[in-house]
Amino acid sequence: MLARMKRNLLIVDAFSILFRSHYAMEAEPLTRLVDGKVISGLAGFCNQLFRALREVQPSHLVVALDSPIHTLRKRIFPTYKANRGPVNDVSCTNLPLLLSLRSFCLGGFRAV
Repeated sequence: MLARMKRNLLIVDAFSILFRSHYAMEAEPLTRLVDGKVISGLAGFCNQLFRALREVQPSHLVVALDSPIHTLRKRIFPTYKANRGPVNDVSCTNLPLLLSLRSFCLGGFRAV
């Protein structure tokens, strides 16, 4: 009889890791594209994702992205994230690269 495969799910909050990685290396970015665009956030995201995949060895993976649609938390707490400034241009260059991955959107929900 075949042994049953252990099933476990790894859920990753993509934007949290992307922005944390970007701002951790903002002063002295280590990773750039040939055209000079800084991609430290994306490089940090990939490093963290690959590390988690090695350590956790999940059978399934979900990479959660923030939706442009307001979530229940934003409706209940209108001041949620009110103290955050606008996203800078450098971190925005990382987003299209991340979003170019095959994805689907389930609006109104938030990764926690």
